[in-house]
Amino acid sequence: MIYFLAPVVVFHGVITMDLRPELLTLPFLMYGLCTLAALVFYFIGKLFWKDGHKNILAFAASQGNAGYFGIPVAIILFGEDILGIYLFLWVGAYIFGFTGGYLVVANGKHSLSESLRKFAKVPVLYAFILALALNYLGVGLDESILSITGKFTGAYTILGMMILGLNLSNLKRTSLDWPFTIWAMISRFIFWPLLAYLVIKLDQNYWHLYNETIYQLLILISIVPIAADTVVFATEFKIHPQKVALTVLISTLFALVYIPTALYLAF
Repeated sequence: MIYFLAPVVVFHGVITMDLRPELLTLPFLMYGLCTLAALVFYFIGKLFWKDGHKNILAFAASQGNAGYFGIPVAIILFGEDILGIYLFLWVGAYIFGFTGGYLVVANGKHSLSESLRKFAKVPVLYAFILALALNYLGVGLDESILSITGKFTGAYTILGMMILGLNLSNLKRTSLDWPFTIWAMISRFIFWPLLAYLVIKLDQNYWHLYNETIYQLLILISIVPIAADTVVFATEFKIHPQKVALTVLISTLFALVYIPTALYLAF
């Protein structure tokens, strides 16, 4: 998923899109929003917990399931032509997850240099940069190749949700932690939509960088459920993985109703 499928999905989406200057700001915008969400909910977590709860809450707040869950929803709602634009947003969040997000969860166990070394092994960034360079230079790929790489999106989504299922397969009912789950849900389904609304209003009144399509994708990426990778990080650092997995499951089920309702009200 990390070393093969995700890079191909990103490469295909970026190289086939109509590249515009304002799109280059989207990864930086998402990185900034993820950083803000992590900081806000880290300090909220400190009010309730003194252990690793606050760290994994901050990570959960910063990372939505924009890949496995968000990509197929974006394609269904807006068509494959918008995939490249959506990936610009997703890459910003993805980079934060393996840099700032990793540091937040590690809580001093790993240094910044160790975090960057770990991220340097993840090929998504290189696939993104390569596709961006080829697109800018006007170097296209043969349609027969693009028809193959285009099919990786479906495989990425299916296998990603299977990973989530595997993480949830050993859940126990006693794993439910209502205070943690409620704050995590607030971060994804209340804080993030408000944040997206604020960005849209700032752009409409001051920046004038983005169009209606980007507004729609920004709202979509702000209402996806908690990222499945949160469970992976919780397991790696032994921060209540069962509680986190159940919270991810609840947020995913809730999103099935919340996303269409929110998009209907928004548009």
